[in-house]
Amino acid sequence: MRWKTNQWRLARADSEGTETGWGCTLRQVGTGKRLWSHHSPVVVSGHRPLTLEQWEAVGAALADGLEPPIFVDLLFDARAHLEDGDINRAAIDAAVAAETCIRDLVQTALPEQLGQQARELIDEVNIRPVVMKLLPETMQQMGLTPLDKAQVSLIHELLDARNKRMHKGVAVKFDAAKCRKFIEAIHGIVDSYS
Repeated sequence: MRWKTNQWRLARADSEGTETGWGCTLRQVGTGKRLWSHHSPVVVSGHRPLTLEQWEAVGAALADGLEPPIFVDLLFDARAHLEDGDINRAAIDAAVAAETCIRDLVQTALPEQLGQQARELIDEVNIRPVVMKLLPETMQQMGLTPLDKAQVSLIHELLDARNKRMHKGVAVKFDAAKCRKFIEAIHGIVDSYS
């Protein structure tokens, strides 16, 4: 349902953080005198209502036995990790979602007569030439809106951060706002393709 409605929070457990959610009162030992009180605000979250078209798309996907592409799940996971404050994990999931989506998009557009070895070579090559050379042409051929220079730059920066984290153990060096920009750039590809 998350896939067809593009609502990543659906059917996910709510994150409560490290607080109890209850108001707290500190009292003096012996006298019970109130020294300090704190009451947490109650936050009510909700989802956009599902439309008839979304329900029909969900029903059709279920009837056809379709599952969301892995890059959709990874991108939604990235958003969940970002909301939980885990920027490193959000960046990794977002980068893997981007690379997986880009590779899938390019593979889908390859000519049928292209041999299996050529397909495997394209799939195993470093992602940068794919992003710079194959992706723009592929998106154009498929009638998708090509990425602008800012989106491409964000994807490269995210891939760099993922590689440093995964291959060298270096923590990402950006904040939640920057990570949100990465995720939005990737949504530009995923939303138009899936």
